[in-house]
Amino acid sequence: MFATYQIEKTSNEVSIEDIEIGVLHQLLHYLYSGRVIAATMEVIGEDLYIAAYMR
Repeated sequence: MFATYQIEKTSNEVSIEDIEIGVLHQLLHYLYSGRVIAATMEVIGEDLYIAAYMR
């Protein structure tokens, strides 16, 4: 998965600290399914938008 030698390559784990777990879950759901639940957008829509454009 990782081409360069980094701690993530040896541990097979990636730490993401700047995003809430619910937002990450919905972002991954969208990436894999192409769908977002309308109720989800009402609750975490802004956070989901920010997470999608994090650098």
